[in-house]
This record gives sequence, structure tokens and C-alpha cells, in this order.
Amino acid sequence: MFEDYEKFKKDILSLTKIDLNAYKEKQMRRRIDTLITKNKVNSYDEYVRLIKSDTEN
Repeated sequence: MFEDYEKFKKDILSLTKIDLNAYKEKQMRRRIDTLITKNKVNSYDEYVRLIKSDTEN
């Protein structure tokens, strides 16, 4: 569905200190993909930008 999950994991680790490698990839991707769709975002990069903007407010 979405591209570049490895970059997304690195971005999230850098931003939140949450290591997504510690979780089962299929399950975590499914959950994140659901959140992305729910937030009407089209990519992992866009979702990271959304998270960053939310923490800045």
C-alpha cells in the first residue's frame, strides 16, 4: 500500500524515540496504514510531517 516503511521507521525513531523494529512488522504496518488512511494522508512521509506539525502546535 505505502512505500518506504524503512525510512518511516527511522523517522519515527528520530522523532519519538520509539523503535518500531521491536514490533512484528506485518502487524505494525497494518496499524500504521490504518492510521494513515484514517488521517487522509497518502504516504509515510506525509504522515511523519503530520506528526511533526501536531507536536509543534
